[in-house]
Amino acid sequence: MTALPAVGTDKQLHAGGTIWRLRSLIAMGHDSSRIARAINVRPETIRKLVRGDAAKVSPEFRELACDLWNAWWDKRPPERTPSERSSASAARRRAERHGWPAAAALDEDELDEPGYRPFSHYRPAIGIGIAPDFRPVFRQGSELQRQAAMRAVTVVDAEPAINVAQIYQRSQRN
Repeated sequence: MTALPAVGTDKQLHAGGTIWRLRSLIAMGHDSSRIARAINVRPETIRKLVRGDAAKVSPEFRELACDLWNAWWDKRPPERTPSERSSASAARRRAERHGWPAAAALDEDELDEPGYRPFSHYRPAIGIGIAPDFRPVFRQGSELQRQAAMRAVTVVDAEPAINVAQIYQRSQRN
């Protein structure tokens, strides 16, 4: 499964596809805090999105969310410690309570269309393995990278400025 990458533009995009991608990660057991750490945003930003409280996202945020989804859509979070197991279990219970399906139940041809609703609801999924740590990948010389150096990325009304250039620099150091 792959997500369509966003094109770097100044316009805001409908958040529906991003919301369903993040919800499907929660259905696999990835909690909002783990998702937020992976893409360097506050957990409240992720929680606000999955609740459906943000209608639009920036193209850059959508691209980061798609990259994360591509890496984790079929993988469980690590559950080595009691804390990790508790977080994963709580995430899956949340997905079950709200009927959020895992990624395999999403229709990628329709996912980014406003008003999209999955054909299926929550079902337990075990995936194919454990999700690795995620580091955003910025394409060398891409329009996104150029724009990131010029301005910050925001989730509409959900996050103070997220400087993608800083995220890129941190990812290159690690």
